[in-house]
Amino acid sequence: MAYLQTYPHQNAAIRSFSIESELILFDDFSKELALLNQTASEIWNLHRKKLSVDEITKCLSKRYGLLEEEIISDVALIFEEWLNLGFIGDKIIANDLSDDKKLFSLKYKSRVNIDKLKNLHCGSFQYLDSSFCINASSVSILKIIIPIISHLRETGSSSNTHEVTIHEVGNRFEFVKLGKVLATCDSLNEIAPIINAFILITGYQEADNLSVFHAGAISDDNGVVLLSGSPGSGKSTLVAALMCLGKKVFTDEVSILTHDKKIRPAPGVIGLKEGSWDVIEGFLPSITAMPIHLRQDDKVVKYIQPCNLLNNNQLKYGEPVKAIVFPVYSQEFDTHIEKISSAEALVRLTKAGYYTSQTLSTNTVTELIAWIHDIPAFELQINDLKSAADLVAELL
Repeated sequence: MAYLQTYPHQNAAIRSFSIESELILFDDFSKELALLNQTASEIWNLHRKKLSVDEITKCLSKRYGLLEEEIISDVALIFEEWLNLGFIGDKIIANDLSDDKKLFSLKYKSRVNIDKLKNLHCGSFQYLDSSFCINASSVSILKIIIPIISHLRETGSSSNTHEVTIHEVGNRFEFVKLGKVLATCDSLNEIAPIINAFILITGYQEADNLSVFHAGAISDDNGVVLLSGSPGSGKSTLVAALMCLGKKVFTDEVSILTHDKKIRPAPGVIGLKEGSWDVIEGFLPSITAMPIHLRQDDKVVKYIQPCNLLNNNQLKYGEPVKAIVFPVYSQEFDTHIEKISSAEALVRLTKAGYYTSQTLSTNTVTELIAWIHDIPAFELQINDLKSAADLVAELL
């Protein structure tokens, strides 16, 4: 088999960062991170010296005591993968955020004359730095909205307030802001998820931050543990269980890292999907009577209000991160926790995140690496919720 003697130069959009014994690549165009294992890191560094494939193979052969013909095909395969990913050469791969990665999408559909609507005032409140005023055109809608927002800090309306009115038109419900329809739905049980997502996304997009992670955060008044994972990992269920054990909820969905490297509290309601209702019942028996809501992704959820309120100092300054945990639900293994590297933790955080690309840059990645370097990180295999919650509580 013939191999190219040399491969194209490393893409100018790619920045590399060493963290412990591993290498992280940051694509300044797609705003994504990639973790290279030890061998791939060595090949990357050798390629940076403009060595040919044969020269790189000779170096690896000498270092690991392997025959060149045994490893040259693996070296070539790595370069082909880097070509396809755009890590080398001039190829640019756009980062098109797919619909299933978007938590909420606002599309203006039509104009409505809201002056003709008869409204009931649900309340004016603040979430992070954003102010909201929610109105409803019926008592039925009002009863749906109040449990979602009643735990948030009340505030007077201002010129910067996001005012949304929910009203019924025929057999549909419309969400109107400034005379424009933001969204529509067909039933009462779809209203709460839309409003909850609107508040959440608007709040963290308008908040000043270093970075935003798709992660829950639990506190014991002396630092927080981040719980990050993809949908279905058990993150929200674990947050709810820890809250029931007396811990304070900083956030269930979105963790905001401030410029002084603290997690800012943003406690919205905790959304639990159907599969976790029976599991959490042992911690929260009242969940059986809670209303069921239908999200826009056709998932059914129940919303739990956070308890164990945060103090004023926490609300103002936040708290530092004591540990980062990545829950993984498993039926095959007993509940246990294993340490992972800081590099892997950082890549997992950004891979699990919503809209983190908006805040990632070369400078930001440099700051994140410095921040995460001394924070212990773990993968938590969950087979039993109580055991898992106890393991997380030990980290606080």
